[in-house]
Amino acid sequence: MLRNGFIRTTDSSVGDEYKSPIYQSMHAFKSSIGNLDKLAHLVGTNCGTHIHVECQPELKVSIQRDYGVVWGPLFDHLLEYPLETFLFWGRGFCSYATPGGTDSHYMAINPWTRHQTVEFRLPCFRSKEQFVPVVQFARSCVSLLTQRGMDDFSGIRPEIGQEILSLYQRYIPGDQRWFDALPEDEQTCLLLHNKLSRIIDDEQMSRQRRIRRNHV
Repeated sequence: MLRNGFIRTTDSSVGDEYKSPIYQSMHAFKSSIGNLDKLAHLVGTNCGTHIHVECQPELKVSIQRDYGVVWGPLFDHLLEYPLETFLFWGRGFCSYATPGGTDSHYMAINPWTRHQTVEFRLPCFRSKEQFVPVVQFARSCVSLLTQRGMDDFSGIRPEIGQEILSLYQRYIPGDQRWFDALPEDEQTCLLLHNKLSRIIDDEQMSRQRRIRRNHV
């Protein structure tokens, strides 16, 4: 990874963390992602593969202000179809990637970064085939917000949340060969972990969704 321009840093939740170069195009990204396939076995459900997408400052402020309007329909869909969510993103909602709440840093899609970016915290790298559509969706999502998200007078357009959901559905079901290739016992463990995580977090998630809706 270091030979491909990644920078080794630390993170309290996982220990070593690697930050990629800033890719200016999908072509540049795809040219190096094959190397990550060799390390996919090191990635667990608790190990996110966060994606930062550049975002204009004024748009970031509007997304922060109207967070529920922008992401509410998508998050409701992800919660309603947890298996689809798990197979596409590589994991489901967890304490490090929540659908709402009071700690903005841990929101599954975080516009409160220190950089001029929107951070997608939900993704978890499983394979090249699985991860490329996730990156494409994240980029397309911010592009859609840039082009159509803002109203000239009132900020975020109220229809944009549904448009983001429609955009997401074009990428579904994604590539789940990473999951099909796993031994049956490992598939069971992953699904059980995902189910238990949802059970453990269910009360918290419900509270967070209520908080998020109160901000719509």
